[in-house]
Amino acid sequence: MTGGTLDLIGRIYEAAMTPRDWPTVLTGIADSLQARGGHFMAFDQDNRAVLGEIGKLPRECHEQYAVDYVQDDPRIARLAQWPNNSFFADNMVMTEDELAESPTHQDLFPRFDIYRTVGFKSSLSDGGYFAMVFAIRAGQTEFSDEQVRQMMQIYPHVQRAARIQIALNNTTPAAPGALDALDALDIGVILCGREAQIIHANRHAESMLRRADGLCSVGRTLTASLRTDADRLRTLVGRSCLGAAGGEMLINRDTGAPVPLIVSPSPRTLSGLGPGRPGAVVFFRDPDQRPTSPERSLQVLYGLTPGESRLAAALLNGQSIAAYAEQAAITKSTAQTVLKRVLQKTDTHRQGEMIALLLRRMMPLNLSTEP
Repeated sequence: MTGGTLDLIGRIYEAAMTPRDWPTVLTGIADSLQARGGHFMAFDQDNRAVLGEIGKLPRECHEQYAVDYVQDDPRIARLAQWPNNSFFADNMVMTEDELAESPTHQDLFPRFDIYRTVGFKSSLSDGGYFAMVFAIRAGQTEFSDEQVRQMMQIYPHVQRAARIQIALNNTTPAAPGALDALDALDIGVILCGREAQIIHANRHAESMLRRADGLCSVGRTLTASLRTDADRLRTLVGRSCLGAAGGEMLINRDTGAPVPLIVSPSPRTLSGLGPGRPGAVVFFRDPDQRPTSPERSLQVLYGLTPGESRLAAALLNGQSIAAYAEQAAITKSTAQTVLKRVLQKTDTHRQGEMIALLLRRMMPLNLSTEP
């Protein structure tokens, strides 16, 4: 993952705390994917929109779609029935004949330099679903394997950030127990006051604090084992409580990899929780909770040998056959023979078809979106 991608991921979580930044963040994601634009949507179990943000595309495009086109667009109902944790594209949810007769595709999209849309969909804990959608530019027939791979890297972070925003939006002064919704998130979330006092920590955060390995609490004040880390953390929390931008840091541990952590100002929805109301939100992911390796997942899913799974994982990461052969100290001919076995076991006929299949199938194994 590049430094630019890591910076973008940091800004995604910042946007969960300051939603006005979503258009800029989504524009950055669309630019990184060379897409015409992008947006995300969250729907409840009754298929009603509960959250939505757009980036890069003119707002008029969305407004015209909502007023004049959405009622005749079969994609909406079909997307609700589309399998969770999977990739979708217009030509997957609609037939070519339907696309040719679609007012959205034949009238609206051409006026805004759009060909079609692609995206990912996953479930939300309340029975609803979340989807992130990107518009393919006119003249480009589909997203490349590399664009789909990059989208797959970004997607889980946007989805987690949206879940954080939904949970915080549902928290009201009259119902502070709604903070329990944060327990449905698969990352640690801590709400802090100006002096770093812990006002609320979700279950993932409490588990990490109990271990006191790097990140810890002293008298319910958030701190770190290492003095320099503790000082930096206190500075970020204090700055966020004053409304300034927070920041990112690594919390060093005695054992294992450091804990990546982001601090942001708290949203206004938490402003009525009393004199100790949170002014900062700290969220992080436990580095010990690692997803199943791509190689192992491929072995389980398709019965690949270790050598076959290593080749498939390398291709998923954007390596060429020649580059993998050199890295693995085998001939290109041997690598191509291994690829033929992978194609046979995955019931695909071309390398691009195999990569697209594996990206779609591997997604639920790597997102860890379910509580």
